[in-house]
Order: sequence, then structure tokens, then C-alpha cells
Amino acid sequence: MIKAIFFDIGGVLVTEVFRIFGSWAADKKKISIGMFKELVRPHWLKYRLGELDGIDFMQGVIDDLGIEADPEEILDYTCSMMKTDDAVLSIVKRIKSSGRYRLGVISNNSFEWSAHGKETLGLGKYFDVWVVSCEVSLAKPEPGIYEYAIEKLSMKPDDCVFIDDKQVNVDSASKLGMHALLFTDAKKLEKDLASLGVL
Repeated sequence: MIKAIFFDIGGVLVTEVFRIFGSWAADKKKISIGMFKELVRPHWLKYRLGELDGIDFMQGVIDDLGIEADPEEILDYTCSMMKTDDAVLSIVKRIKSSGRYRLGVISNNSFEWSAHGKETLGLGKYFDVWVVSCEVSLAKPEPGIYEYAIEKLSMKPDDCVFIDDKQVNVDSASKLGMHALLFTDAKKLEKDLASLGVL
């Protein structure tokens, strides 16, 4: 029986900020998104585990890109571009109001972006647990981050649904025994959850 539902943040609950930042940087430097991802990867791996704060992360990327920019302004810009997906939030509210399930977040995220979603956008009030990589020093698709979140709710993997927009993360959750759903849009998510008897 399903007792808990976990959501990813970026690309599911809110705008994928990393893509916005990548588009801005790639355009600024006149490089492809693929080249940008390769360049920023070492910085992102540290940033998502909480080993860098937002200013240091942005400064490292700026230095590697060889462009002039204010890291604090870029960080503020990325936060300002983060918007909730209202259709997904409507689903979250419906699940919450049913009172039948515990709700949680499992996300690879930074302190700044996570806080913006949780506090500024007000998403925190809908979730019983908020597990982000920067706070637990674990990142998807490592099984440890899913196990940590599941244990926080005193659940078993097959008690839980996990929703993410990246196949590798869905596959990892599925291997643990979670009911893992690949997110593409709210309409499909609604159907997938209905097929599990959640909606």
C-alpha cells in the first residue's frame, strides 16, 4: 500500500533553474549547452553537496567561462527565474488535502535554490520532509539519499512513490523498490498517479 509520495524539485515542482542559468551562460560565451555542462560539472558536483555556497559556485563558473559578471547578481537572477509549476502544485495540494499520504522532497539542490523554493515560493508547507543533497551530502542517483528520505518517514521503499524528470534517478529509485515515475508534464503525472490509486 502506498503511504508516501516524494517529488523532485527542479523540473518537477519548479522551473529547472540550472537550464536557465546554462542558457544564459552558453549564450554569453557563445558555446553549446553541452559544452557549458561539461565546464560547470566540477563546480556543480561540489555545489549540490554543500561544499560551495552560491557566490563561490557562480564565481568559479564565471572564471572558467572567462566572462565578467557579478556572481551575486547571477545568483539572484537564477532565483528570480524559479517559478512553481501550478499544475503540479495543484496535484500536490489534492494529495495533501486527502490526508491519506505523507509528502516529501528528494532533490539534488543547493542551499540557495532549495531555500528559495521552500521559503520564498512557499513549497515547504506542503511537505513532511524536505531532503536536499546539499544538506545530507548525498546526491541522486546514489541509493543513500532515497534511503535517508524513506527512513525519515519510517517507511519501506514499496510504501513510496518517487517522481523525477531524469530517467537515471527514476531507475535508481525503482531498483530500491520504490514506485518510480518519470515526469514529463502534469497531465501525465495525474494519469500515472491515478493508475497507482493515488488520485
